[in-house]
Amino acid sequence: MKRRTIEWPTPVGPVSVVWENNHPIELFFGKAGQPSLAETPEEKLFGRELKEYFAGKRCSFSLPWAVQGTPFQKQVWEALTKIPYGQTRTYSEVAKDLNRPKSQRAVGNAVGKNPLPLLIPCHRVVRSNGSIGGFSGGAMIKPKLLHLEGIAGF
Repeated sequence: MKRRTIEWPTPVGPVSVVWENNHPIELFFGKAGQPSLAETPEEKLFGRELKEYFAGKRCSFSLPWAVQGTPFQKQVWEALTKIPYGQTRTYSEVAKDLNRPKSQRAVGNAVGKNPLPLLIPCHRVVRSNGSIGGFSGGAMIKPKLLHLEGIAGF
C-alpha cells in the first residue's frame, strides 16, 4: 500500500490529503509537514478541483474516495454528498433522510468522524437551533466554507 500526504494552499489555510493506492482516505485542515507535489493523475485532478472549489467554480468533487467506517457511518457520509452546494441540513433532517428519525445523535457522531471533509461536505450540516455546530477543520473554517457557498447567517 503506497501511502502519502499532499498539502495544498487554500484561502482557509493548508488542506492536507492522505492518499492510499491513488484514493483520498483522509483530509485535514493544516500542515502535513513538508508539502509534496501532486504526482498521480488523481492527485493532480484533486488539486485542480480544490482550486476550482475555492474559486467558486466547482460545487462537488469527482474523485471516488475510499474510507474506513461502520456501515452506518458510510451511510451517513453518502447522505452528506447529496446535500446540494449552497444548502444546509440539520442533523435531524439527515437522520430523517436515512429513515432513522430518532438517530440525530448517531448522525452527529458519524458526521464528526468524517475522514474527508470537503469531499464529503459535512460543513453543510448545522444544528436544529440555528447554530453552526462543530467541524473537524475548526470553528473558524466552517463559517468560511458556508460563506464561500453563499450560505448566510453563520
